[in-house]
This record gives sequence, structure tokens and C-alpha cells, in this order.
Amino acid sequence: MSQGEVLVERSERLAIITLNAPERLNALTTGMGAALDLAFVAAATDPDVRAIMLTGAGRGFCAGASMDRLEKVKAGTERLSETGAGVFSCFVDAPPPFRTRYTIPLAITKPVIAAVNGPCAGAGLMLALACDIRIASTDAKFVASFARMGLVAESSSAFLLGRIAGHGFASDMLLSARRIEADEALARGLVTRLLPPEGFREAAIEQALQIARETSPRATRQIKRQLQHGLAHDLVASLDMAERSVRESLTWPDLSEGISAFREKRSPSFPDP
Repeated sequence: MSQGEVLVERSERLAIITLNAPERLNALTTGMGAALDLAFVAAATDPDVRAIMLTGAGRGFCAGASMDRLEKVKAGTERLSETGAGVFSCFVDAPPPFRTRYTIPLAITKPVIAAVNGPCAGAGLMLALACDIRIASTDAKFVASFARMGLVAESSSAFLLGRIAGHGFASDMLLSARRIEADEALARGLVTRLLPPEGFREAAIEQALQIARETSPRATRQIKRQLQHGLAHDLVASLDMAERSVRESLTWPDLSEGISAFREKRSPSFPDP
């Protein structure tokens, strides 16, 4: 499927969503954001898709919101935060704050991987933070440019950045609006893997495919719930949820397949949930 500035491809059971406006480093316009909403919904609701990868065309991941859009927001002709209430109504089990343009990866029950191929700033950083896994090129750069633009940290960016990389680093990055190079992002836990720029897209797809091929969709769905539960609840409540989830997982056919695959020294073939 193609939506012009947002491309959607399939590789086996992986959906690859590409922001496709390389001439402006994939900065988001209103129309591009709406196309991205539809792409996420299509991948999330497709029963043949087990994982989703978000990346950018050309040399950038996403440079944030376009200046034209910010000017319209300032003039009051557009909203700063798009709720996507109608588009995201299919995510009935997700808390309402998850059902927005920049937090929708949190509402999706499938693993969502950000393949950050270059500059990642503002709204692009918000999208990357909401993804479950962030893989980056050694050419990637991260900027929380809100303070430099006279804005506060939008959506969940301050909260998620603090949880992912620590309060001290989040304070530094948000208050200084300085550029973070890929090696520092890795050291701080903002990303978990760095790959060389040559062949980055193919290598990132292969790593995302490993999740789509070899993990149980029931297990990954429940693990996402556990991780998100921990964002909003204390340890005692999270342990209680984990205990209930483990008991439920013991009734799934996935465990039998996982054991058989381990004993037979082969990759598992998990059933659809």
C-alpha cells in the first residue's frame, strides 16, 4: 500500500512503514500524519502481521513537525496534538492517552520497532520513544528541540524519555535541546542497537523479522501489557499482573511449541493468537 508520503510494505509477516518525504528529512505535515495514522491502523489490525517497523526514507528518520504546520498551530488553525479519536477507535482496550498520533505504538499490541536511519527530532523523537525497540544507524542524531522552539515537551516525551534513559539524562536533553549523537544514545539506553549506515535498512529489517518469525504473538502481546502496566503501577501491582499472566500463558499451545523447538534445535513456529 502506498499513501504517497507514507509507504507500507510487507516482508513475510513484518509490516514496514516508511516516512517518505526525504527532501525535508520526513518532517510531518498534517496530511502525512493522517496517512501515518492509517498505516499504523492497517498494520495493527492485519492478522497476518506480527511486527511493525517504522523508518524514514533518505538520510533522515523524522525531523519533527514541519514549520508550516507549527505556524498553523500557532495561528490556531490546527491542533498541536492530534487525538485520532475516529481513526484509533479500533484500539478499544488501550487507555485513551495511548490513542494519539504520537503514542499509538503504545496502543498497538504487536512489537513496534523504530529503525532510526538519521536525524530524529521533535515529533520524530516522540514517535521513536513510543516504539518498543529503537535500532539506530551510527549516523543517527537525536534532538528534543522543544525548548529551542519555545515549546514544552509534548505528549509523553518527557515521561518516556525519563523512564527509558533516566531522569538526569532526560533533564539534560530536554532543557539544553542539545544534539545527541548515536554513540551517546546507545550508552544512555535511548537506543539498544547501532548498525552501520551502509545496508542499515536491510539489517534493521532482518532484526525485526527475527521478532516476527521466532516469537509467540500471544507472549509478545502480553509482555507489552506487562511493560506498560509497570509505567503506571507500583512493583506489587506489577508482580500480581505478572503472576496472573504467567498462569494464563501456561494454557497456551505456544509453550508446547517453544519446548519442542528447543529440544529439536529448530526455530519455533507459533500459531496465530
